[in-house]
Amino acid sequence: RAPTAHKIHPLQVCSFAGLDEMLRAGQPLIAKHFSGPESKSRTFAIQLRKRMAPKDITRDAVVARIGQEISNLWPDGSASDIKVDLKNPAVAVVVEVIMNIAGISVVPDFENFNNFSLPAAVQAAEASGE
Repeated sequence: RAPTAHKIHPLQVCSFAGLDEMLRAGQPLIAKHFSGPESKSRTFAIQLRKRMAPKDITRDAVVARIGQEISNLWPDGSASDIKVDLKNPAVAVVVEVIMNIAGISVVPDFENFNNFSLPAAVQAAEASGE
């Protein structure tokens, strides 16, 4: 019997699973996606997924720190059009914490990827006739 994959976890940056370490590693990635003039009108969401993570890694703490990091990219307040949209964000900052390892990705059109579930993607493709 061959092993199968059910889910893909996109990780563009990896670090130790501490809040400070995650932000230090993810700062260049976040800056790349949120500091250009076209990003001022972007919507975004922050997704945290954790398994067996340290107790100090909470949803509120991660969302607050990443949100602050995005705000800090625009110290003059000119990014007031960047909005949180949890239902249909233009980009999603995905934070995966598994035990003591953290991965961060910035994923455009996150909702179109069926939560990176391969069975859901296959089912959606079959339903649409692709």
